[in-house]
Amino acid sequence: MSKSENTTSKKSVTAMKTAEGFDEISLDLVGFYDFKEGDNIIFFAPLDVLLMDSNIKKDNPAALIRARLMKPCKVKTAAKAGGEIIQANKGDMVGIWYKPGMRALATCAGVECQMYQEGSTDTGMPTEMLNFRIAKKHGAEGRKLPIAEDRRDRSANETIFGLSQSPNKSVSPATPAAEYDPIF
Repeated sequence: MSKSENTTSKKSVTAMKTAEGFDEISLDLVGFYDFKEGDNIIFFAPLDVLLMDSNIKKDNPAALIRARLMKPCKVKTAAKAGGEIIQANKGDMVGIWYKPGMRALATCAGVECQMYQEGSTDTGMPTEMLNFRIAKKHGAEGRKLPIAEDRRDRSANETIFGLSQSPNKSVSPATPAAEYDPIF
């Protein structure tokens, strides 16, 4: 049997349907929390965080918290999607660009939270630090936000308060990665 005969006899794949009693899950973000143009107040459960180099200053780290909305909220779509304000619904995934004034979120993974921007603090830097009021559901115990991905290259040695720790530069690996045998 030739190779071409073998590939033509493959079964076509049918689309899988979600079974009754199950809800589909998506990590696709419908938009981003924007307290200036969208809704200032947001009800959400932070899930995890993505670390990356900043688009503005590549040597600075940036962090994006992925969160599931607990109540509808107006959010801003990505710039490449038009950067428009849209209505996001309960259960939708949104992104929250982490700012120093949001430090309390670092230990709120999986907990329903409420957040809004309120004022700023003069830190002596060119721009003031924005203050965010954050509350978690009464009696809820959160955990440290897990880092889902760390895409940092140039800013890998920089810390993001509450979210990451600077690598210990005094420790070197005992065995170079190239010498490890794959387990699969």
